[in-house]
Amino acid sequence: MPDDTVTATHDALHSALLGRQPIIDRTGAIAGFELLFRGGEGNYAVITDDHAATQRVILNVVSEFGVNEVLGKHRGYINVGRESISADALQMLDPQRFTLEILETVCFDAEIAQRARSLRHAGFHIALDDITDVSQLPTDGLHQIDVLKIDMMQTQPCALPALIEAAKRAHCLVLAEKVETRESYEQLLAMGVDLFQGYFFARPQVLKQQRASVSTLALLQLLNKLAGEPSAAELEEAVKRSPLLLKQLMTLASSAGARGHTPGTVRQAIMRVGTRRLARWAQLLLYGEGSSVSPQDNPLVQTVSARARFMELAAQELDPFDDVFSDNAYQVGLFSLMHIVTGQTSTQLMAQLSLARPVQEAILHRKGQLGDLLQLAEALEGFPGIDTEGNPVRALLPDTTVMSLYRSAIAYSNESLQD
Repeated sequence: MPDDTVTATHDALHSALLGRQPIIDRTGAIAGFELLFRGGEGNYAVITDDHAATQRVILNVVSEFGVNEVLGKHRGYINVGRESISADALQMLDPQRFTLEILETVCFDAEIAQRARSLRHAGFHIALDDITDVSQLPTDGLHQIDVLKIDMMQTQPCALPALIEAAKRAHCLVLAEKVETRESYEQLLAMGVDLFQGYFFARPQVLKQQRASVSTLALLQLLNKLAGEPSAAELEEAVKRSPLLLKQLMTLASSAGARGHTPGTVRQAIMRVGTRRLARWAQLLLYGEGSSVSPQDNPLVQTVSARARFMELAAQELDPFDDVFSDNAYQVGLFSLMHIVTGQTSTQLMAQLSLARPVQEAILHRKGQLGDLLQLAEALEGFPGIDTEGNPVRALLPDTTVMSLYRSAIAYSNESLQD
């Protein structure tokens, strides 16, 4: 286990931090990453609470950075202690993408063995961390273990053959960690070790980005849900994560119903308001998050509201019968400026959202007809350096139509912000 710790610095309170060290296969290619707690920008930490460290790593991976951005196509390795191996936070992880490393401080008793069986049945891989001698192996064998991690800094050379043989008999992969020299790597390779980790290959990299507030994160997750086809239960759960949104929802639902009649449940309120209007309000709340300025006076809220509506109207004008196209156009307008709120790059934000590929490509690369519409919207807003002369949409929509749609979008935005 790397020498991590859970001592949060001032920087960590305002930034999402994550250590990431590659795990290499026998061909020299990356096979995964161990994900490490970091409490500051220094490439180290001091662990005083294993469980807190694991919780923070999982939250940062899933909620701050995004699994795809951190891991790409590879597998993630996360340390778990006795408390963490039974924690609800593990449910946030995709079992097919993660290996859980049981810390050397955990006694592999009947309780842990049963939990390991359940996690493997769910799809997780299980590793034993920081093994130095066969005496540390579970007494009932390694049949619940997928990976045996050998600490090369603490293991005596004479103990290696027995450890590797025991792992091979149990069909476990052998991962040698803290490999620091080419000589050590070549010896381990000759001994049949499967995976490698250590300073010889790469030191841990510290990933950092601005931490989203709890309410910002809840709103972002709700919008991500609304971009798909969520169930009523999923929407209810997402709304309850943000007290601000929940309050707004109940107010909207009361306004949408008969005078004096208040919906009895959150789900009833969602049904009354409708997902479309809920998405509009979540958008406005998110863009206005942390600002003392009211939505109708917030320039960013004004811009994104008009942009999304203009793109939706223009898409409807281009193809009145394609609802998916117009919905995607609205999403492009909505999410194209959201990185400003979350303090990320557009690439980082897109890695965290389950948006349709055409939507992502339009935002990141201005590709496709959605990208053309986004560039046209930016030009109308006065963005410098945008040439619309060659924009294909200009050939399909007359200038008078474009300007009429843009005026309608601004009017719609002004009206909706007064609700």
